[in-house]
Amino acid sequence: MITNSESRKPRQTSQANSQSGITLIQCLAYMAVLGVLISVGGMTVGKAWTQSRALSRNSQDIQRALSAGERWRADVRKATRPAETTGSPERQSLRITTVEGFVEYEFAGGELRRRAGGENAPWVTLLPAVKNSQMQKDTRDDVTGWRWELELQTTNKLARVRPLFTFMAVPLKEDAR
Repeated sequence: MITNSESRKPRQTSQANSQSGITLIQCLAYMAVLGVLISVGGMTVGKAWTQSRALSRNSQDIQRALSAGERWRADVRKATRPAETTGSPERQSLRITTVEGFVEYEFAGGELRRRAGGENAPWVTLLPAVKNSQMQKDTRDDVTGWRWELELQTTNKLARVRPLFTFMAVPLKEDAR
């Protein structure tokens, strides 16, 4: 049985109970740390997204350059007469005569264009962002082929890799057709 004197004793509080909550300052510190973590994470995701888009653009440019090179090689192999180059380094043209007519490649204004089928045929842009393009004869022993050196423009000034391509083709001989 509890006596009146025992019920009047003041309760003793332990130190553990008095410090069980968090203070306003601790709450603000936790919120600041959380804010820093979220902002760093957001910046990292944004940078990764930007790099992913740049990588996708670069891979598409490489794919277009390889497709243009394979098309050029196929046109050179179909040549019935020696190809002719005209123009200057800023505006170079290569005309390839085939059984179907002629195919012409032109580099001007940072673009590589192609037309097939005649003077009135429309130009088709194969590569829109070309820094340099040179198509030249490559004679070795008794074989005369063609070499095309292509450099794409880079959009990133800090890029460590220059997109350079070299394509080579040899026209087929009449007796091989």
